[in-house]
Amino acid sequence: MFFNNPDSTIFPTGTVGKIESGTSSLIPDCQGHYYIVFSTNKGGVIQIILDINPLPGIQPEDVIIMDSVNAGSDTVFWNGLNGLGFPVPITNSVNIIISFINGFINLPVFCVPANWNGYTVGMKRPVSYQPL
Repeated sequence: MFFNNPDSTIFPTGTVGKIESGTSSLIPDCQGHYYIVFSTNKGGVIQIILDINPLPGIQPEDVIIMDSVNAGSDTVFWNGLNGLGFPVPITNSVNIIISFINGFINLPVFCVPANWNGYTVGMKRPVSYQPL
């Protein structure tokens, strides 16, 4: 993490990781398990949200899987259980949201109550993406 845009000859601009469009699929096996298959443009960390309960937001029945991936085709295993440990019927509709996590920012703060305006974190390079 840099507080200013670093010298690009020493710290070249990297590539932003992403899920390649049109590459994801859900493959069931005979025992109620599933394989979530997709491709990424680089290695990193992904988050998969299995939105089992259709109510807005994350519910106890929903499942969140975080895993490391390599560039290219990746497969993540899901045991077919909801967040409460019960099998999800094959007739249920499940929305799957796959996100590539490009980095974590940990910022130790000494005196939180005195920091009225908080911090704004932004990317300098590449300029086409901004953190959420």
